[in-house]
Amino acid sequence: MHLQHNSITVISLRSALDSSREELRRLREIVGDFRGENYVEAVERLSLENHVLRRRILAGVNNKIAKDASVDNEKTAIEPVCQSPQSNILIKKE
Repeated sequence: MHLQHNSITVISLRSALDSSREELRRLREIVGDFRGENYVEAVERLSLENHVLRRRILAGVNNKIAKDASVDNEKTAIEPVCQSPQSNILIKKE
C-alpha cells in the first residue's frame, strides 16, 4: 500500500511538472520578448503581494486561535456546581 501511494505521488508530481512546463511555454509565447527591468519589477511586486497575503493569513489564523481560546476560557469560567448527595438540588461551590 505504501509503495502504491509513493507511485501515485510521483505520477502526480510529474503531471504537475508537465502542466507547469506547458503553462510556462504558453506564457512565453504570449509575452514574447520582454525587458529584464519589467521582469524584476513584476517579481518584486509579486513578492510584496505574497508577503502581505501571508501576513493576512497568519493574522487570521492567530485571530481564530485567540477567539477559540476565548470561547474555551468562557466555557471553563462557568461557576462550578455540585449535586448534594441527599437530594437532586444543585449547590453552588464558593
